[in-house]
Amino acid sequence: MLLNDSIVNRHMPLASTLYTEASIAEWVVGKDRQWNENGYGPWAILIDGKFAGWGGFQKEDYGSDLALVLKPEFFGFGKQVFDALVASRHSLGIDAIYILLPNSRRKLAAIRQLGFTHDGSIEYDGHNFQRYKLQE
Repeated sequence: MLLNDSIVNRHMPLASTLYTEASIAEWVVGKDRQWNENGYGPWAILIDGKFAGWGGFQKEDYGSDLALVLKPEFFGFGKQVFDALVASRHSLGIDAIYILLPNSRRKLAAIRQLGFTHDGSIEYDGHNFQRYKLQE
């Protein structure tokens, strides 16, 4: 199960407990609500017809937050998926794109290569995150 994968969630402090089928169903309802309320949200990501993860945008007070969570066997596809998500932003009415990274995330070269710059820190759900904004 993707949300319980220790490799995937090692930098996801909000995934601090094991998900059950019931809690995942609740999580999906919350993500679907993003589509209903804001006109955008996360998608399931399929690669070669296989579930590879999920990713998309979530509206926050500061702007649109981008999340991308892939199964370990699909980590090499991250840049391609990122590019596709960013390309969809204008059709969704999204101007600025942000990401939140926990303080445990130390390797930031790839984030910088994608065009993100540090934009402050924020507390979210009791956890401290560093916010980055995509520069274009």
